[in-house]
Amino acid sequence: MEQPKSPTAHDGPHGILDKIRSTKRRFIQQALTKMGKAESSDDHEYQVLRERQLELVSNVEQVFVHMKSFVTNLVSLGYACTLLGDDMTMIRTDIPTRNANNSQAYGVKAASGNDEFTKSMAKIDAAARELAGSMLSANVVVDVQCKLDALYQFKKELDHRENLKLDYDSAVRKLRKARESREAADVLRRDEKLKLAQAKLTQATEVMVAKMNEYELARPTLLQKELVEFRHMQTKFFQLCVMSFAGPSTVRPTDFPRFIAPEFQKYIYREPRLIKSWWQKPWTPNNLQRGIS
Repeated sequence: MEQPKSPTAHDGPHGILDKIRSTKRRFIQQALTKMGKAESSDDHEYQVLRERQLELVSNVEQVFVHMKSFVTNLVSLGYACTLLGDDMTMIRTDIPTRNANNSQAYGVKAASGNDEFTKSMAKIDAAARELAGSMLSANVVVDVQCKLDALYQFKKELDHRENLKLDYDSAVRKLRKARESREAADVLRRDEKLKLAQAKLTQATEVMVAKMNEYELARPTLLQKELVEFRHMQTKFFQLCVMSFAGPSTVRPTDFPRFIAPEFQKYIYREPRLIKSWWQKPWTPNNLQRGIS
């Protein structure tokens, strides 16, 4: 999102002494306000917008953190799948093969195993690590980081505007004090400083409000491109997971001769509707004949 350039972050005090004086002045004004010994000018409407903006910064930050957390958990998921596959390989192999597998490194057993489950777990692990690497280097993470950096910079500008507000309140307080002391020269000097502080605050406020309004309008589509890409990568990975978790395909009719006695086969091939029933309860030739009839 293109932002109007803010003057607030570049109009700070010049020189070490000016910076020290400004910091001291703002600290005193802030302390007096908290103690109830100084008044703060009304700023309610602006503060509502500012809090809304700070909430946006926090929300985008959490999106970025949770994206990285998703990547971390993805790697953990893949690792757990491979370990699960390794365990099943060890259960289903004979002693010589088991001894050979024990000397192999993580993931090698799963990759070299002949078990369908072990292979599917290894595929999930490989896909998880590949997706994790892609996410960390993909535009989705880079773009979110760039937008978050822009929000952090804007937050600095918001903080600078708060400092200008303290300068303005300090100038108001000191002008009031000068008028009470009835020192004409001091009143004129304080009045000029108040006008300067007010002008800086007004300019900064206008720029900040314009930027906050832009961010508010952009909220419905903010990070939309990044989320579409992120969901695309998620979908691709989870589709593989579904295929892997589903296991091998169901037994086809051509596979039945390996499992069914010859006297059953002629009924199965004549009545495909019996295939499902065959798995659900034991059948005898007489039962099959009754089912067909």
